[in-house]
Amino acid sequence: MEKLSAAIQGDEHALQWLKDNSYAQLADFSDAVNGDEYAFRNLMKEHYPELAAVVDALNGNDEAKKWLLMNGFREYAAMCDAVEESKGAVIWLVKSGFNEWLLIGKAIHARQQREQRKNPLGFLGGFLPKFR
Repeated sequence: MEKLSAAIQGDEHALQWLKDNSYAQLADFSDAVNGDEYAFRNLMKEHYPELAAVVDALNGNDEAKKWLLMNGFREYAAMCDAVEESKGAVIWLVKSGFNEWLLIGKAIHARQQREQRKNPLGFLGGFLPKFR
């Protein structure tokens, strides 16, 4: 899970390691978390709907989070909540022995924070003219 965490944060060597070591679904998950639509579609095509649902939930789709809970992926739903700084979710992940998903949640949160600092206006910043 350390390689996935590193890949999510932009480490190309970790991403390649996932691909080279038969973890293509985790490489796709990393890419999808970082906005790659092809990787997201590939998760569905390769029968990893739970990972695609995590990406959707991280992007604010409440139905995806409900799907995770209803289909037995409580740890993934909790990780999504932990990314949003839910202390209850963090505590649940630790108490339930899902430290690896807490690590992934921290990586996603760190990546989101870094992206937000780059563009403090979020998606609205994309509508502003570029000054050089």
